[in-house]
Amino acid sequence: MRAAIVLLLTLAVLIGCATAAGTLVETTVSAEPEDEPEEADPENDDDPDEEDEETDDEEDEPDEEGVRVRTSPSRARIYVNGRYAGTSPLLLDLSPGRHRITAERSGYYGETVSVRHEDGEYQEVRVTLEEITGTLLVDADPPDAEIRVNGERLSAGVPHELPIGSQTVEVRSFGYETERVTTRIRENRRTTLRVALDEAPFRFEDLTVSPRVFSPEDPGSHGRIRAESTVSAPGEGRYRILDAGGDQVAGPFPVRFTERRHRLTWDGRDDDGTPLPDGSYRLVVEGEEGHVERRDFSIDRSITRRVRPVYGGSAGTLFAPLPGAMPRGGIQVGGIGLGYYDGDRLLLPLAASLRYSPTDRTETTFSGGAIVRSVREADDDPPSIPFGSISWSRRLFRAGDRADYGVETAGSLLLRGSYYHRSVLDPLLADTGVAAALPLSLEIGPVTLAVTPELAARPVPAAVWGYARAAGVLDVGSVSLAASAALRTTPLDQGIAPEWPAAGGLELHWLIPDTPVTVTGAGTLHWHPQDGWYAQSGAGLWVAF
Repeated sequence: MRAAIVLLLTLAVLIGCATAAGTLVETTVSAEPEDEPEEADPENDDDPDEEDEETDDEEDEPDEEGVRVRTSPSRARIYVNGRYAGTSPLLLDLSPGRHRITAERSGYYGETVSVRHEDGEYQEVRVTLEEITGTLLVDADPPDAEIRVNGERLSAGVPHELPIGSQTVEVRSFGYETERVTTRIRENRRTTLRVALDEAPFRFEDLTVSPRVFSPEDPGSHGRIRAESTVSAPGEGRYRILDAGGDQVAGPFPVRFTERRHRLTWDGRDDDGTPLPDGSYRLVVEGEEGHVERRDFSIDRSITRRVRPVYGGSAGTLFAPLPGAMPRGGIQVGGIGLGYYDGDRLLLPLAASLRYSPTDRTETTFSGGAIVRSVREADDDPPSIPFGSISWSRRLFRAGDRADYGVETAGSLLLRGSYYHRSVLDPLLADTGVAAALPLSLEIGPVTLAVTPELAARPVPAAVWGYARAAGVLDVGSVSLAASAALRTTPLDQGIAPEWPAAGGLELHWLIPDTPVTVTGAGTLHWHPQDGWYAQSGAGLWVAF
């Protein structure tokens, strides 16, 4: 995060580009994490955090009377003068005088306190119960085996204090079969457990490939597949990439399995470095003694997880949406702000957004925020003008082949609904109402040219008008540079004429290498024939999944 902040401050002077040639295959090995957390058991009454949730969230009523008993841990059985009264936390209605209050809970030593109570008085009593424990010592073979009890890692040959009762001990080591042994811990006694693991034959325990659909043109961490195989023991093997017909198109890539988990990345190129065409492929990993695992995936250059800013209710550029959609399940979150201040007037639109693709051809975008502005005398609008929008788009067509800097055309249908307080025409060049647009693009290698005709309507006062929007985008590796412009017409029943101001924007996006994070620097220029022009500048931050 510190790096992202520095990048935001220096983004105006940062321009970078990345090119690659040849095939890219990276392999890494890593041991399993030393302290991998296990899932908490909701049934476990001995959760030490449990009482914090119950006791800290309760607020005492100022007009309460009686004695409130809180225990740590909570849900202890409460007895008053030997008679059962309920479970903690508990408010007791006691008669005046001295009383013995006892708290008991399974697995803990009971505790008794003496309380003197006056009529009409409110008191609070806190009782901390001491857990009943014993010790466990585990001797393991091999000595470096990993030992865990209830998610906590234990050291071999060292006594560890544990709650009394039945405990499951897991012992595992790479190259050996995992053992789970149940033992009983007794009060103030040491339990010794000796576990000898059996050697495991080589086998694949798991193989994952992500993402299942990717575009080699994506410059970020989504522009390649990542395969992770989990094996039971050391061994040798190889990875191969097959096409839909079963022919090998990349590999074999030899590998030595020296740790439980092994990772491989592949960039969608054959052994000569030539990008492979879109289609279905299969990753095959082969190990010793004929063990084989297979996973299917696809290359599809028509999809991209490249960040497109949302500024005006739809994704694309500052003032013109672009056709296309992220892959199924793709998510982009982020926000952008552009400020204007001339010493007398402040205008600062701040927009946050969520972009989601439920299918490979559709996309839904939610956007909201506020236009922060200075207030002058006789100005009826508040200092913060809220806005919100939701848009839906569907890709209508995509023709051509962009691989190897080919040419493609694309088009989408975009529907949008927006709300702006008091229907203020703002720097986003949008208004309260509904709109239908037809983003069209021509892609020539790294360059995208787009035009977006749009019709919009508002209910009060009723009006229909048009927008002319256009954009140009240059995508070079992890850097994107875009320019866009927009101008709307007067209401169509008054004839077709421009309604000023016109707006233009310039934006620079940098995808931080090997991350899903993109930082943005942007500026806009608004011009009116009578009022002249003013400029805005700002920054944004986006994350694509």
